[in-house]
Amino acid sequence: MLKYLPYVLLFAVATAIIYGWGLWRSMQQGQDLSNMLCSKGISKVRKTLKKNGPMTRMELEPIVKDLTAKQPFTTEKMGITDPKTFLESILPYMMKQKMIQEIKENNKVKYQICK
Repeated sequence: MLKYLPYVLLFAVATAIIYGWGLWRSMQQGQDLSNMLCSKGISKVRKTLKKNGPMTRMELEPIVKDLTAKQPFTTEKMGITDPKTFLESILPYMMKQKMIQEIKENNKVKYQICK
């Protein structure tokens, strides 16, 4: 009986570690999905601006409207419900990181890829 005790304890420790990792991952899931969604949006905006040239915020809204993010092996999804608010959050970040720049044409603010 005593020879099985280390195996039982090892199994209990492994179970506790796996449970703790799953709990930590589920607590971080919302932030991870948000980061994935922002990353997808930034990539989509950069690709569109590179292809089409300078565009206004209104012209960029349909581009990011239907984006979703999902982690593998989960059913949880996150999507963009308000493209205007989403663009208000990522465009200043992109300008700060010098990915895009703001220009004014005919009293309209347009965004273009930094050269």
